[in-house]
Amino acid sequence: MNRLRQLRLEKNISQASLGKMFGYKDRAVGFWESGRIDMNTDIILKLADFFNVSTDYLLGRTYIRNPKEYLEECLSQYELTNQEYEEIIGSLINNCQFDLPTSTDINFTKKQRIHSDLFTVYVSYQKSSPVYQEENFDPEKARKEQEPINDSFIELLESLDKNKIIVDGSSSIDENRLNVAFSSGYDGLNETNKNIIMEHIQFLTSQQNRNNNKKKD
Repeated sequence: MNRLRQLRLEKNISQASLGKMFGYKDRAVGFWESGRIDMNTDIILKLADFFNVSTDYLLGRTYIRNPKEYLEECLSQYELTNQEYEEIIGSLINNCQFDLPTSTDINFTKKQRIHSDLFTVYVSYQKSSPVYQEENFDPEKARKEQEPINDSFIELLESLDKNKIIVDGSSSIDENRLNVAFSSGYDGLNETNKNIIMEHIQFLTSQQNRNNNKKKD
């Protein structure tokens, strides 16, 4: 069963109003919601854009409403630096292969934890397979099911907004370095000191943006 009725009610829109928006009668919307008539590709795309969900979510094939936003939120929790992002996400894009843990691995690396999260999204969203939850994640089963990642998922990874994910600069403010950078005054700043200051400004800006996004949510 598709999720059209659920999404419509969430926005408190009547069948008549929704149908009118897209040039259809409310009777057509009712038929779509009940499954008596299948939606054509054009209206599926328009409705998915209107409700800001993936077409698969609209059709009831996945629990992920918006894969791009979902991945950005998921990855932001790891507070990746730009270098880590390139090493972990970039390697996945270039190699089209997840670095999943084996059953003998005691401690997962950061890369393996992130790739496991991404694999969960991949099989549940892209492959319409059962969701791998953390409590019953089977590394060997996951590795056996793995195959070269399809192009659409790679395109999804490439579309991610890095600014919502990475933390620029160090994980904390180094006041000593910052004080040294400012000690010579603006006119006396050399390139090294300018870079130190810019690193900290970028870090603070990134943190502020992340905090603002959390407040909006």
